Amino acid sequence: MKIKYLLLALTLPMITFFGSCQPSGSDSPTRISLENGPGLISANTTAMADSLLTFSISASAMMAMDFAGTIQTISASYSINGKSAVTILDSTISSSSSLSILFQHRLVGNVADVVKYTFVATEVNGNSAKTSVEITVNPTPAPLKIITENFVYNTLESWYKCAFDLSKGVGLTKYDTLISKDLMDKTIAGPLGDAQFSKKWGSGNFTRFVKISSNDYVNAKTTNDLYDLWNLNGIFATLQTATLAKGDVYLVKSGQDLPFNLYIIAITEIQDITNIGNNLDYVKFNYKKIDN
Repeated sequence: MKIKYLLLALTLPMITFFGSCQPSGSDSPTRISLENGPGLISANTTAMADSLLTFSISASAMMAMDFAGTIQTISASYSINGKSAVTILDSTISSSSSLSILFQHRLVGNVADVVKYTFVATEVNGNSAKTSVEITVNPTPAPLKIITENFVYNTLESWYKCAFDLSKGVGLTKYDTLISKDLMDKTIAGPLGDAQFSKKWGSGNFTRFVKISSNDYVNAKTTNDLYDLWNLNGIFATLQTATLAKGDVYLVKSGQDLPFNLYIIAITEIQDITNIGNNLDYVKFNYKKIDN
């Protein structure tokens, strides 16, 4: 994904050359802040993916009775859900004791992700200050559609669809690429081929699962409904389901990089054949996804 940013304006309305006069007042440390105003991001908020965010960055160098510092660089980065930061601005400034920058960046991430922006002002002498703001990615409002009669089979039965891509609505075999496997049977072969069907799902892409109520499935009609459910329950999500049973309902956040990757699944039937060597077991389910 391309990182898009635009340094729209660099103005120096507050530059003062302190070499010609003595600063007055008490000592002041290096400072950086996000200015408030119409259309500006200055505090934690929500926004839709790919929204163009605008920040007004204000920074000032350290000042003392007989000394004024100089800002050397202004940098900006973002991280998604606490992962490694990505630098999106690293601008060198010359001879500035204070300055303002108007900066824009298109919001990346998937629905319900928390994107943390961090801005740092660094002086020539190494002193620095930073400020951060968090943007939660909310969904584009859209209806959900129901996909019925889906199966995830026992992974021990070769060439059967033991995994599932929720975005495309297709079953996958054990030989397909892991990144598309939002649901994946977790049965493990026994030493004599006598392993019983696990009736548990994991994934190949760090999909997360949380069990919710059957009423949640009935009432989910829009992307906002799934978003609200995730905000309430996502903290309890795990990388694998418990043992599945008919009537279970799971809220799922896919590990695929998609603008909207929340789904709600209802288990409608489980076939568990106990005969050794017969692996035609399956979990049958319906689910709801964004209607796109």
